[in-house]
Amino acid sequence: AWMLVTQAVNEWCISNNVEQVTWLARKRLYSMSVGLWETRPLGPPKYYEDDDKHYVAAISRMNAEGLAKVQRYTKRSQPVARYENSFEEVG
Repeated sequence: AWMLVTQAVNEWCISNNVEQVTWLARKRLYSMSVGLWETRPLGPPKYYEDDDKHYVAAISRMNAEGLAKVQRYTKRSQPVARYENSFEEVG
């Protein structure tokens, strides 16, 4: 499920000209993301006692190359989500 959400985010970013995404995830997911995108940490991993896990804040570049890697992993070349603009312009 995490990879399908990841694919949907990557698709949305590409279609909306968003080049980078900042995020926070468990350390093991950071390690996986390095193989998918150009990713760099925003600081050292931080330990949280609440769930006994280390987390990493990072920034990843969203592009067609990264999307292709995610699609190979999910085995889905078609978009995995449909996006609807539900925001109304004010003013």
